[in-house]
Amino acid sequence: MVVFNKNNYYYINIINLNKKIMKKILSVLLSAAFLLTPFVFATPASAAAFNIGNDSASRSIVDTYTNFTIIDTNNPATANGEVTSFDYYASNTNAFRFVIVNSGNKVTWVSDPIIPASVGSHSFILATPAVVQAGDNVGMYFASSGTIPFDYVGAPAAYTPNNNGLPVVGATLSIEGTSGRTYSLVAHADTVNCSSMTLMSSTSTQFKHLTDINPGSSSADGSFTLGTPGAAVLTGPDGFPGAWDTAGNDPDLSGAIWVNNNSVAPSTPAGTGAGQNGNQDIWRLFSHSFTIPAGATISSAMLHLSADNSVEASLDNSSVGTSPNFTTVSDIPLTVTPGTHELEFVTKNDAYDGPTNPTAVIYKAVINYCAPAVELDCPAAPSIAAKYLQSKGVKSGSTTAKNIVSQVAHEMGLQKNFQGTGACDNPTYSNKIKAFVDSKLS
Repeated sequence: MVVFNKNNYYYINIINLNKKIMKKILSVLLSAAFLLTPFVFATPASAAAFNIGNDSASRSIVDTYTNFTIIDTNNPATANGEVTSFDYYASNTNAFRFVIVNSGNKVTWVSDPIIPASVGSHSFILATPAVVQAGDNVGMYFASSGTIPFDYVGAPAAYTPNNNGLPVVGATLSIEGTSGRTYSLVAHADTVNCSSMTLMSSTSTQFKHLTDINPGSSSADGSFTLGTPGAAVLTGPDGFPGAWDTAGNDPDLSGAIWVNNNSVAPSTPAGTGAGQNGNQDIWRLFSHSFTIPAGATISSAMLHLSADNSVEASLDNSSVGTSPNFTTVSDIPLTVTPGTHELEFVTKNDAYDGPTNPTAVIYKAVINYCAPAVELDCPAAPSIAAKYLQSKGVKSGSTTAKNIVSQVAHEMGLQKNFQGTGACDNPTYSNKIKAFVDSKLS
């Protein structure tokens, strides 16, 4: 540092049977239960589907505006999800784009240009699903006059001025007015679980090594050979109170702390330990690993960082951006995919001949992603009862075992609940079943 005077399951109801029918089916299956280990009534379920919009029926009217966007609001998204395809009716072969906006008409997704092959009903399959949140609506951008027809009925469709231009992801549409309309389009989506992952400088940050030889733009571990690896520590700007306040108080870095490998700043003459000579340039390498679940779709990923004196950030050994000084917070978009990744920070401390030479890095990355919602494969009550009986010395297939497991089955409701408790609500679910079995054995 050179200073001059200075962190739902969705449960899918795939069986819609009344309790009486369920009991009859279970009774038939019970004798087979003891031939299977374990006996499980659970089948992994695919994500629940829902639609946004209307249908692809032919309608009579097309828009006369050009180079504008209009949003159908009849049937917004009912859940967080991923749009996988559209069905639509084309009244002509004019090029257009599908658009997704949130409830405040902020654009979240715009398709590539679509040119219908002919007049009539068509499908548009997305190569990469488009993430939607509950309340989002779909619409269209027409480069020339309208392609998808509508009727003057339905919820108010919001539209931009004539010749307003192509919608931009992240921007809010400039709405000229609304008109009750129903367009011939429907988006098909699957329910997903959406999460936000936050990574920030803290004691979970790892210090790898340091070097007094300029590593260039490399974050390769082999370039950093000095110092003792370990968890980063909280540090402060010794001798220069307030020097880091600008970055530290930035709302994008809320919750993050300034960290270094040593709580004591380098000094002149040199302090104890590698990298503690404040009179020479030193580069420190810090890292933070994270994992995005398989099958997830990343909707946004942004890194905010600052350092004393400067820092270059890398994702999986590829540079993603820099921050030039400790009063500037840089905002760097990240391209992230499912899997395990490593953020690395090469932090440079400039030589300074003052008594102390504070150095540290501060960062915060926020990654928003969605993954398909599936039902957990949780054992049903008869399976748990059969195993518990075996542990109690009751022979599988015996009259006692059959009778008790049958009684357990008769206590089940829809979706494998037992006496009102869900199959995945453990240990309560298992404990209830075991208590019931104990009461029948006594």
